[in-house]
Amino acid sequence: RSRSKAWLRGPERPDPKCTQVKVRAGVFVLCSEYERARAVATVVDGRIERARVSDPELNGSGALLQDRLAGVAIGDVPAGLGGYGAPGRRLPAAFARARLVV
Repeated sequence: RSRSKAWLRGPERPDPKCTQVKVRAGVFVLCSEYERARAVATVVDGRIERARVSDPELNGSGALLQDRLAGVAIGDVPAGLGGYGAPGRRLPAAFARARLVV
């Protein structure tokens, strides 16, 4: 029993709703979600250096949205990312959950 993969992995745990880790001065990794949207981003000096986003309704547009977010100040993620429908409203809400402490 103690050699089974399920036993070694342990119980399933829900992902945190918002986690941010300070890597060093001015550098954070943030993982946040809102409803069905999820965002993981590297933030350097308050700007998104790169982001990974997911939402079931993005329909393959995630890479375009990720490119659009690069270089944007974390506090300036558009409240409504036009052209992305419901995910364009959920993803900014996910980023808004971050409270980076310098």
